[in-house]
Amino acid sequence: TDPTITATWEGIRITSGQNNIIENSVFDAEYPVYAISSSESSGSAYSGYNNTFINCVFKNSTSFAGQRMIYLRDTDATDRPFVNNKFYNCTFAGANTGSMFSVASTGTHSGNVMTNSIIDDIATEYSTQESNHNFTFTNNLIFSSWTTTIGTGSINIDPQLSASFVPQATFTSIDVAKLTGVDYDKNNSERADPTTVGAVMHASE
Repeated sequence: TDPTITATWEGIRITSGQNNIIENSVFDAEYPVYAISSSESSGSAYSGYNNTFINCVFKNSTSFAGQRMIYLRDTDATDRPFVNNKFYNCTFAGANTGSMFSVASTGTHSGNVMTNSIIDDIATEYSTQESNHNFTFTNNLIFSSWTTTIGTGSINIDPQLSASFVPQATFTSIDVAKLTGVDYDKNNSERADPTTVGAVMHASE
């Protein structure tokens, strides 16, 4: 399936969700990823643990001016952390009006990774920062955003995304090692190895 979820507030809400795999989905919302520590989390030590996002697109339409791509929030003073969550070959498409993260929680977030992804047109790293997000970034493309480099192996060129999030042929193909278990892209096309960053492969592949 290839679901597209459009919402005013939350794209996907993770309330102590653990060990989930979310693939080939589009989340268009003010908070595309919303991980919350609340009274609903009773019995769990985490706001989100060991969830894996593969070939997903996180975006905000310009109507969602308060965008926080990944929102880590505490509402019951327990500050459960966001731990060991993975974003592989995802695309974060902003409207240059919001932030990549909002951390309204003092939990000790750790072990989160973002690899082989695209971060495009996102104005700031944090909108709220009560603690660090503690993501490790590897082989990501970041363009027209708050920085030109992030983590290791970062790339700073325009991905020229189409309306369906395909990097266009005029964009220089970026070769990175294909990740284990990420054998296809969002459109179910088989990935080469090396492959390109983002949820959808380069138009020439």
